[in-house]
Amino acid sequence: MTLTELAKYASEISGKKYTVHGLSQKMVNSSMKYDEMKFLAKIMGYDIKFEKQNEN
Repeated sequence: MTLTELAKYASEISGKKYTVHGLSQKMVNSSMKYDEMKFLAKIMGYDIKFEKQNEN
């Protein structure tokens, strides 16, 4: 999925305006909130999962 498609689908589903520039800036600046990342992951068919690391 392209960033353009993601912005389009996110806007359609949420009713909030998502733009390619806005999403790109949030990724570049590391300023995306967890809830927003979870929402975008769901649109792309992914879950965010935290797993404990193996201690070696």
